[in-house]
Amino acid sequence: MKIVIVIPCYNEENNIRSILIEITKTLADLAIDDYKIIIVDDCSDDDSFMVIYEYIESNACQEKIELHRNEENIGTAQSIIKLLHIAVLERPDFVIKMDMDKDFSHKEVLHTFFDHLAQNKDTARNKVVAGIRILDNEKQMTIYERIRKYQMKEFLKSQMAIKGYDPVSAGTQLYPYSILYLLLKIDLVNNYNLRWGVDVLLPLLSRKMGNTLINIPITNSNYNVDRRKDAKVKNQYDAFFKVFELIEEFEY
Repeated sequence: MKIVIVIPCYNEENNIRSILIEITKTLADLAIDDYKIIIVDDCSDDDSFMVIYEYIESNACQEKIELHRNEENIGTAQSIIKLLHIAVLERPDFVIKMDMDKDFSHKEVLHTFFDHLAQNKDTARNKVVAGIRILDNEKQMTIYERIRKYQMKEFLKSQMAIKGYDPVSAGTQLYPYSILYLLLKIDLVNNYNLRWGVDVLLPLLSRKMGNTLINIPITNSNYNVDRRKDAKVKNQYDAFFKVFELIEEFEY
């Protein structure tokens, strides 16, 4: 089984080394040898790119970790789409999308996803899996975000018949190659121009196409107040509701 892990990166110089160590050690513990990690640095303002580059060189893991850098900052959504296009060129069995922060346990995500693959050998290629972070400190959210999250939850339940899916906390996904390949052929995906929301667009689009969307809890997670500035939160929720609109209008 060949696995590709894709990770967008922006200003994460303090997290990179420990996260890459955690991921590679977990893959070794799981006896996963046929893998590649692909990282796109979105023109970071800090030393993220050089930290990754030096990690690759010092550990002689050029065959396992592939590093790209955007010439200008294009945003998370476009970076993820770029990563996924690079990933499918490897023709892996599955692609795992992760983030380069410490808001969740990369070890837990990998164990959870590979447990799912082991338990669903006959059907895993027909499912997209979203790792839903279960936040212990969700009460630290602002009133504004709590209201918008409630509105989003009610909309998904009433308008799209979706329960248990939380776009805010669904930043890790597992895609079978065949499903991801088809998703990346769709104009709606390639023409998507918002800075946020592609993590929601792809799983819900796959569901609209008739595939199963599985939500799996990721328990060791954290709500990072410092990373949730008001402007960012507003733009993210605006993007989520725009995605819902696009999904409802989409005809496959």
